[in-house]
Amino acid sequence: MVYDTTGKSGERRIRVVADPHQTIVETSEADNEAAAAVMVAPPPLPNLVALETNIGFNPAAPKPGDEVQITATILNNGVADATDVAVQFFDATGNGSMPIGETQVISTIPGASGVAQIAYSTAGAPANARFRSSSIRITSARGGRERQPGQVSDARRAAAAHRQPGGPGDGHRLDPAEVTNQSTVEIYATVRNAGTAAAGPVTVQFLDVTGGGSNLIGEPQTLDAIGPGSSAVARVTYDVAAFTGGAAGDRKVQVVVDPTNRVPESSESDNEATATLPVAKPSIANLAITSGNISFSNPAPVEGESVTVFAVVRNTGSADASGVQVQFSEVATGTQTAIGPQQVIPSIPAGGSAVVQALYDTTGKTGEREIEVKVDPNAFIAEERTSDNTAKRSLTISPAPRPNLTVLASNMGLSPPAPTEGESVAVRVAVFNHGQVEARDIVVQVMDVTGGSAVPVGAPQTIARLVPGGSAPVQLPFDTTGKQGDRTLQATVDPNNFIAESDETDNVAMKSLFVAPPPTPNLVALSSNVEFDPPEPNEGDLVTVRHRAEQRYGCGDRCRGGLGGHHRWRAGGNRPAAAVGQRSARRERHGPGRLRRHRQGRRAAHSIRSTPTTPSRRRTRTTTSPWPRSSSRRRRAWS
Repeated sequence: MVYDTTGKSGERRIRVVADPHQTIVETSEADNEAAAAVMVAPPPLPNLVALETNIGFNPAAPKPGDEVQITATILNNGVADATDVAVQFFDATGNGSMPIGETQVISTIPGASGVAQIAYSTAGAPANARFRSSSIRITSARGGRERQPGQVSDARRAAAAHRQPGGPGDGHRLDPAEVTNQSTVEIYATVRNAGTAAAGPVTVQFLDVTGGGSNLIGEPQTLDAIGPGSSAVARVTYDVAAFTGGAAGDRKVQVVVDPTNRVPESSESDNEATATLPVAKPSIANLAITSGNISFSNPAPVEGESVTVFAVVRNTGSADASGVQVQFSEVATGTQTAIGPQQVIPSIPAGGSAVVQALYDTTGKTGEREIEVKVDPNAFIAEERTSDNTAKRSLTISPAPRPNLTVLASNMGLSPPAPTEGESVAVRVAVFNHGQVEARDIVVQVMDVTGGSAVPVGAPQTIARLVPGGSAPVQLPFDTTGKQGDRTLQATVDPNNFIAESDETDNVAMKSLFVAPPPTPNLVALSSNVEFDPPEPNEGDLVTVRHRAEQRYGCGDRCRGGLGGHHRWRAGGNRPAAAVGQRSARRERHGPGRLRRHRQGRRAAHSIRSTPTTPSRRRTRTTTSPWPRSSSRRRRAWS
């Protein structure tokens, strides 16, 4: 980018912003700006110098009545040429300041010197007359900058002559006679003492008396003593804009000498003089734009299309406008977003116009959008008014056709629907496209979101293509190990929102699932399942004890039938007395052969020690159960 430094001397800070409208998603937006300073040197300027040694007279020793040619050499010690240099000669005899002739103008003083010359009549001049020459420094308030010595200015000087005590009156004049309503004028008043006695100190007051008013211009000036026949110059700065309010028209400037009559004079009737200061309306541009000057390449675009915004900028002023900046913006909810960089029109002549344009991207923007065009947004150009520098126009953007991916809880299937912990459940998800265009590369993610957590169920699945009105299924296995109880499964279509849809609110569905705990055995031992053989043994008999454990709740093949066993013990001192008399009956009922076979097939070892009646019969028997486990839930452990 090229940066124009015109009128921008001194240190300038330049700020660079990357992605100023934040159209690019970044990991950090905090490092998108940087600033640097550049020092702009002031433009080369002249420096005018008037020295007493550079004033010459011809003849060098004139007699009273002779005409003397006065020559002044003005030096330029600056680094730039000075043009239209005004030089005024004064008769400074007796500390006076009487102008000698008209102001002289040196057209150009390069980096050397220029010469001004004037003829001076010594008639009536004292023998010790002294002359003074000076370059005039002129200031102007236009643009807020001060003119340097030797530069042309819009400021003007008004001179008013006034007769002093006892003398005849002179007229007054303005040099030159026209200023604008933006000028700052230096007003000079030459006060002469036409009397025969010295006067001083002398107060001089400048007034703006336009329209019958009387407004003080600056502070009252005080001149030192003015000798008889001598003069002095009073000066004040007149800011025209402060008195005119920017309006054009003549101004009346009045000079009053000795306004309080403190100086005794031979005549008080000639202490005032009035000069007319014509104020012309300056030539100035006026940039203007209306909503009717804004147009679009497509007045009814569809989202995603690029629209060219055209703006016609008019200059209704009386001066040309150069370097006209135009900013296009979108206005929404009180904020402005720039549409591209500022456009620059090189020049718009007075009464002319120019067309500027910007490209507006409608991606992600639907509905009515307000486009604003602002001319000279930084107020770099002086204008008659700025109230017509901004205009707006609305643009309605229709939404683009998009897919609409949908998943519902009713479209989620679980098989088996009531699993037991450890079983694998097949999760089936059907995805529909209810939009107007097809969708591609559709990602489907199933998550276990039980308890607020989010655990992926398998890897994300991808559907290659889904036409409008179509559907497609995906299936994933869900391992229920360690996940008994209520579970919540969530299916999400396009979880990262990579696919632009007409509706993003129907992309998630949830399904509940109950995982039952695994079956466990429940063994029950009852006293009614304990039997003795013989049921009523005598003391000293060997007794077989049989017991049976029952499975009360079915568990399939994991727990088969009941568990049983038996023990043999010899009846002892702790046997019931009633059981001793029955020993022979049981032996006869079972027989020795069956008892022997029973002892040979024992599996479960149990040790029961009986208390014999005599030491010779004391012994320990170990028996095992001969019966296999059965799948029957309540089958006896023996045959």
